[in-house]
Amino acid sequence: MKYRDQDRLADIAEAAEAIELYLSRGSLDIEETYYACRARLMEIGEAVAHLSPALTSTNPDIPWRQISGMRNVLIHDYDNVSFAEVAGTIDNDLPSLYATVLRLIEREISTTPLAHRPVDLFRDEFEITPPEPPLDLDLDF
Repeated sequence: MKYRDQDRLADIAEAAEAIELYLSRGSLDIEETYYACRARLMEIGEAVAHLSPALTSTNPDIPWRQISGMRNVLIHDYDNVSFAEVAGTIDNDLPSLYATVLRLIEREISTTPLAHRPVDLFRDEFEITPPEPPLDLDLDF
C-alpha cells in the first residue's frame, strides 16, 4: 500500500469518528450537527477519490465511485441533497466503510516492518503537551 493511501485511509477513519462524535452530542436534526456531518462526508469522498486503484480494486464490496460521487453532489449540487440521503448514508453506508478502512489500516500496520511504520496514524495534530517543569538545579558554588 502506498504511503499516500495510508494517509487517506486515516483521513476517512478520522472523519467517520468525527461524525460519530457529532451525533453523540446531538441529533442530525440539529442544523449544526447536520452540516458538520455533511462536511465530514465531503472529506471522506475527497479522500476516497485519491485512493490508488490498486487499493480500491482489492475491496470491490465498497462502492468507492459512489462515495466519491456523493462528495461531488454534496459540493456542487448541495441544494438537491435531502436530509434522508445524508442520514441514510451515515446510518447504512458509513459503518461498513469505516470497518473496511480500519481493517485495511490494521492489515497495513501488521505487514509493515516495525522500522517503517508511521508513529501514529491517528495522531492529533493539535494536541498540546505541557512543558516539562524546569529542573531544580542548585548551582550555588
